[in-house]
Amino acid sequence: MKKNNVDLWTTVEDAYVYCFPLVLMDATMMQHTNTVEPRSEYAPVNEFLHDNQLKNADWKNVVSPNVDMLYSQAFLDLK
Repeated sequence: MKKNNVDLWTTVEDAYVYCFPLVLMDATMMQHTNTVEPRSEYAPVNEFLHDNQLKNADWKNVVSPNVDMLYSQAFLDLK
């Protein structure tokens, strides 16, 4: 019985490690595409959003922003 329990937890751990980034990215996409017009840090699906000014160390959307680059993002529907 112990081997089955270990196998179960190994499977659960593998599923979490594999699936959590996918779920987190989907939640990020839903938040960042919930708009009709591009604005600030949000844009609809299939539209690029380009920053027009550099970020500083106070910007917290990423862990450690590069302060000497402009950010762009897009969530594309490739169907």
